[in-house]
Amino acid sequence: MTGDAVLLVRLRAGVVGETRRSVHVVPLGERTDGLMVTYCGMPIVPVFAEYLETLRGMPCELCVARAPAVKDSFLALGDGKESFIAQRP
Repeated sequence: MTGDAVLLVRLRAGVVGETRRSVHVVPLGERTDGLMVTYCGMPIVPVFAEYLETLRGMPCELCVARAPAVKDSFLALGDGKESFIAQRP
């Protein structure tokens, strides 16, 4: 999976139970048959996704481990929060 940025997404409430609503990392702009495929390999239908603007919730550990430079490259906003788009170095 390649790209310049990533999105943080999780399945919407009601689509799955709360314990399965982990925050996944998806390459921005990449789709396979209309699905977003996370770094852990989970396919997500875009209409069932909740797009996060800030880091919150339980992260998918496999996505974080596999996504290039996610931990080190989140863009800081003026208010001290982190953006949902991370630029790769």
